[in-house]
Amino acid sequence: MVPGFNYSYRVKAQNYAGASEYSDAVIPPSVAMTGPASPGLVDTTFFITSAASDLDGTVAKVEYFANGILCGSSSSGPAFQLNLSDMPIGYYAIKAKATDNQGNTRYTETTSVLVAGDVDNDGINDFLEILNGWNPGGEETPYVPPPFDPSDHTPPDIILTEPANAVAL
Repeated sequence: MVPGFNYSYRVKAQNYAGASEYSDAVIPPSVAMTGPASPGLVDTTFFITSAASDLDGTVAKVEYFANGILCGSSSSGPAFQLNLSDMPIGYYAIKAKATDNQGNTRYTETTSVLVAGDVDNDGINDFLEILNGWNPGGEETPYVPPPFDPSDHTPPDIILTEPANAVAL
């Protein structure tokens, strides 16, 4: 199947005597993620948006999943959306599933987002502040590391921790 095209299918039933009959065409709804962009960098509160339609009926709901876990649903379309708030910082694979009034379903392609916080609430997430050399905890001044002391041979304290929301593959 080619993404972006609508497909329908029919079922053929045959009895023991060889008589057969086809079902009516079954056309699942079409659905596409419209936001956030993939790959995306978002704050801990953001909207997931999608557009959905159905050729032989109506779209009853669109459900949204992050890393395979249902986050919520929307039943008002054709532009469906879900507001996610206080999401833990980390990487998420987001999908939407549209269900039509006949119970047929279709999933979107996966959208990848990185949720980054904004501890100083200035509207610029901490990830971008660090990339720009700014202090994410307050004033937008360049971060200056402590002075280098060539006589200090103490190894630095490097602590590697696994994120709390890491998913084992």
